[in-house]
Amino acid sequence: MGGHGSGWQGRRKTTVGECCTLRLKWLRKALNAGPGWGGPLEWTASRSGKKTAAIQYVVIGTREDPAIRLHYSWRRGDEEWHQVKDVIALSYSTLYRGGRCPYMVCPGCWARVRTLHLPPGGTLFRCRACHDLTYGSCQDSHKYDGLFRGMAAELGMGVGQVARAMRRR
Repeated sequence: MGGHGSGWQGRRKTTVGECCTLRLKWLRKALNAGPGWGGPLEWTASRSGKKTAAIQYVVIGTREDPAIRLHYSWRRGDEEWHQVKDVIALSYSTLYRGGRCPYMVCPGCWARVRTLHLPPGGTLFRCRACHDLTYGSCQDSHKYDGLFRGMAAELGMGVGQVARAMRRR
């Protein structure tokens, strides 16, 4: 019991780091300039350096009620490029000292977010919750728990004592 390969063998969640991420701060200049302004963004594969996704964005609507129109293309491996058009609404919160703080509104769940993600194999930019994404650090957080339990059993100590001793070194 507890041998090599034992334990949970379920689906591993996709991490945010594996996705193409659209950050609100990259769109600030166009938002400040107003409707009609926009620009390009592109993502490359970290290992091969090949372009994996490209996006054109344009601010639409009025200065008081803007939105962002996305026109982007994506592909998997050596497949042909797929074209997608999407509109991302913007929402503002009023700051207590005056001014406004912008947020993107996720079209999937209407949550106010600062980043939207396009996972590998996905077609639409949505928030982390809609795509059921996690962070890489969350998947690594209990990586060595089994090792610590085994060491604790051999040494006759508690698991917490072994983990603290390993961190000190």
